[in-house]
Amino acid sequence: MNLEYPSTLPTVLLACPISSHKDYVILEWAEHVKTLVKNYPGICKVLLVDNSKSQAHAKRVERLTGFHTDFVSTRLKNNYDAISDSRNYIRKCFLRWNFDYLFSLECDIFPPQDSILYLLSLQKEMVGFTYFLGAGHESPLMVQEYEDNGTDRECQNLSIEQSILFIDGTIKRVFSIGMGCLMIPRFVLASTKFRTDKKIKIHDDSFFAEDCKSKGFKIYCDTSVIPLHKNQPWNLLKGISL
Repeated sequence: MNLEYPSTLPTVLLACPISSHKDYVILEWAEHVKTLVKNYPGICKVLLVDNSKSQAHAKRVERLTGFHTDFVSTRLKNNYDAISDSRNYIRKCFLRWNFDYLFSLECDIFPPQDSILYLLSLQKEMVGFTYFLGAGHESPLMVQEYEDNGTDRECQNLSIEQSILFIDGTIKRVFSIGMGCLMIPRFVLASTKFRTDKKIKIHDDSFFAEDCKSKGFKIYCDTSVIPLHKNQPWNLLKGISL
């Protein structure tokens, strides 16, 4: 990887929403994140925001991982709002703590150990890695296309066939690769919140991409790397306890 970057390195906040649904992988992921942070020669801090049902879960995660973990109540809210609220909490902390970049890394994504410096070295407005959505290479990539037909707007994931052609080792401009592994600069977050729409059942990352598109902010995907995605179908997540 090309790791050339100016001697004065940006400050980075590595952060993501978590919940008890990811207990099966959170401790393994935490060890990987510690290596990511150690391999970045600048300042990188970690923030987890727990939207589980119990505040006790956040305290337990913090104790076991050593990462600062805050709790965001999801009472009377659906999964879409819970994640969006968690990301807006991260955004608020990021801006208040005056970091230069947010490295959004979801808690089942395992990028290469030098990813922080590498993504910064690309010097793009927003850039990250995509990953397979399901549990294996037979699923599509987390890459969304955007169609604008007058009053009808739609974003949808690439098909499996399109995903195969997408991976060619180059850096591509995209509509969205979600928030799973994305480096975002301060000026983008300073003007762009996360949101949902009760009439449209899609997650906040798609709305975020739409808002960035409308403001002229560009998102790129480096296809030379496909991080491991240790995903597990939600219907299999039963009786989990960290």
